[in-house]
Amino acid sequence: MTDWWVGAGGALFGAIVGSFIPLGWSKRQRSIERRGETTAIHVELYQVSRILESLLADKIMAPLYRLPVSLTKREFYPNSLS
Repeated sequence: MTDWWVGAGGALFGAIVGSFIPLGWSKRQRSIERRGETTAIHVELYQVSRILESLLADKIMAPLYRLPVSLTKREFYPNSLS
């Protein structure tokens, strides 16, 4: 005859392991998505720095509104996104 706590322990262990599988899967998916976002931010930062360096090197007196807003808004004002 099996004690009652053996069955309860097995059920509890199965519930804990079963709940960690979707948790691990969603963490992995978020990690992949975050990696893609950071890569995109690095690319945008490189584009902005390239444009700014070319403006400074050629001594062009272009106002900053000539730069693409989508590139500069996220790089220079990250908290102002709505």
